[in-house]
Amino acid sequence: MKKLVSIMMALMMVCLAAGALAAVEAADVLGTWYAVSAEQDGASIDLGMMGMSMTLELKEDGTLTLDNNGEANKGTWTLTETGFDLKDDSGNGGPVTLADGKLRMEIGGGTMIFSREPAQSFTPPKQVAAESEEAFLGKYELTTIDMMGQAFLPASALKMSATMTIEPGKVTIESVSPALDEQGNIVQDKMETQTVTYETKFADGQLHYTDSSTFMTVESIIALNEDGTLYTGASMDVTEGASLNFGSYYQKID
Repeated sequence: MKKLVSIMMALMMVCLAAGALAAVEAADVLGTWYAVSAEQDGASIDLGMMGMSMTLELKEDGTLTLDNNGEANKGTWTLTETGFDLKDDSGNGGPVTLADGKLRMEIGGGTMIFSREPAQSFTPPKQVAAESEEAFLGKYELTTIDMMGQAFLPASALKMSATMTIEPGKVTIESVSPALDEQGNIVQDKMETQTVTYETKFADGQLHYTDSSTFMTVESIIALNEDGTLYTGASMDVTEGASLNFGSYYQKID
C-alpha cells in the first residue's frame, strides 16, 4: 500500500511539473485584455478606481493595439514560452508574461496587470441628510481617498491609515502616513503619526469643522452616506477665486 501511494505521488508530481513547464500558446493570449491594476514599490493600485481605461488587443496576424484612455497605439507581438514580446511602432516594448490567467507587463519601473475582465470603477455612494448629530457618533476607519473627484484610491495604496472618532461636539482623527521632507517629497520607509481634535457643529444634515492650524484655513464637512459610510470633504482657497477640494471615505468599525 505504501509503495502504491508513493508511485501515485510521484506521478502527480510529474503531471504538475509538466503543467508548470507547458509553453504558452497563441490561443492563450489572443484577443482583448483590460488593465486592472498597477504595482510599484510594493503598492498595488486599482486602475478602475482611478478612472483609468487601458485595453490591449492581440490579433492573429501578429499586430496589436494598445488603447490608453482613447489614445490608440499600434505595434507587434511575438509569442514566447512564458507569454509574448511586445513592440510598439517606435520600437519600444519588452516581455509580457502570462500567469494565473493574467498578463504582467513591466512599464516604467512598475508592473501593469491585465485581465480578461475589465476593472470595476468606483461609484461614490449617495449622501443623505442626517436627522441629528447622533447619526455620526462612533469610530470609523479610512478606506478610500477622493482625488478631487477624478480618481479614487484605496488608502492602503498610498500607504495611509486613519481612524476617526466622533463624539458629541468633536471629532478626533488619528492618522499614519508617509513622512515628508522640507521640499514636500516622501521620505522612504519613514512614517508619521498625527492625532488632531476639532470642534464640530451640526447643520444642514452634516457635521462641520474648521482647521486653522496652517497658513490656510480649511473648511471641512462630514456627510452621512446611504450605505452607512461617511464622507469627509475639505475645501481650501489656493488663489483668489480658485479652491482645492478633496475628501475621503470612512467605514464604521465601532
